[in-house]
Amino acid sequence: MARTHLANGRTPDEMAHTMNEPQDNEQLIQQANAHFADGNILAAGKLAGTVFARDANHPEALFILGMVSHRSKNHKLAIQLIEKSLSIKPNQANVLFHLATVLQFCGQISDAEIRLAQALKINPNLVEAHINLGNISFGQNNPKRALTHYVTALQSDPGNGTAHYNIGVISQAFGDHELALEHLEKSITANDDSPSAHMAKAFSLLMTEQFTEGWKE
Repeated sequence: MARTHLANGRTPDEMAHTMNEPQDNEQLIQQANAHFADGNILAAGKLAGTVFARDANHPEALFILGMVSHRSKNHKLAIQLIEKSLSIKPNQANVLFHLATVLQFCGQISDAEIRLAQALKINPNLVEAHINLGNISFGQNNPKRALTHYVTALQSDPGNGTAHYNIGVISQAFGDHELALEHLEKSITANDDSPSAHMAKAFSLLMTEQFTEGWKE
């Protein structure tokens, strides 16, 4: 009796065998990254865990597991896993940035600044790193240094709504409401009508005696 073949010339048994073949590590990592980006943390962790079980020194698996640990509020483990990833595969600007984010969340500000500086040395156009350094500076009551970081971020990404908003808020603190309005308008456009930007804009409108427009905001 002749064997049944599918349109691709393979038998059902051959297709079933192929479907049951284990995926390679890179395929699993790609899927894990996609799940993580979609917010499906459990699925991302499961796939990265499969790769980790095969290779405990796989840098991408370690990084994903670190970020999953961070999202799961196990920040100490997150730092350990991400640092191990970097020890195996150094000079990854994106990984350094995310490590800095976890460190910053844990209140390890000095360590976070070091990691952000390292990330920017590798990729000077990493906008998020400039913004985070600006946020750190602002939190340290150094708005002038913060402003420098936000302006630098805009040089790489002129439409960045967060940078525009932060410049607007700092401009308000300096009493320059005209400049504040300029950047807050750009923030509203970029961030799809952010309520915070609207409130800040209303304040500057009132401070510049544009009362009708201010109350409308």
